[in-house]
Amino acid sequence: MRSAPVKFWARRFLIAAFLAGATVLVSATLQANGAAGPSVTLAPDTAAATGVRWTVRMVVPYCGGYKVGGYVALRFLAPFVLPPAVPSAAVSFADGPATVLEKGNTLRIAPAPGRMWSMLCGTDLPLEVVIGKSARLRNPRRPGRYALEISTEANPAPARVSVLVRPAPP
Repeated sequence: MRSAPVKFWARRFLIAAFLAGATVLVSATLQANGAAGPSVTLAPDTAAATGVRWTVRMVVPYCGGYKVGGYVALRFLAPFVLPPAVPSAAVSFADGPATVLEKGNTLRIAPAPGRMWSMLCGTDLPLEVVIGKSARLRNPRRPGRYALEISTEANPAPARVSVLVRPAPP
């Protein structure tokens, strides 16, 4: 039989752990369900840069996998131009391997076959698609605010996302 002080502190510890977990869950849910749309980050983000890493973030429904249909489509609008081929090894889908289909100035990016997913359901979660430096993407020669269109097979209406290219350092 435990002494009264141990029961008292054990109960307090369990309540504190529960409240901390609930706070993290509520915070993550609010962030995932926020009104912010897709975003794009370039690294480096300067004009005429080569070997640019593109990170595309969006929040999508999740239930045993991201509910995007078969793929996420990225349409690169002028002056962005894709190289002749973007290898699948240069792209990741939710921190895992991806398959890439290039059609004109559009990439269709999907998780690689056989990918295992959590069986979590009933929530929206952030999805990150990364096109690495080895894809050999370039920034336009002139700084400015450009655009990328993002769609999914499940939601084919494209969302136009602003992409900022900053001036190159002197």
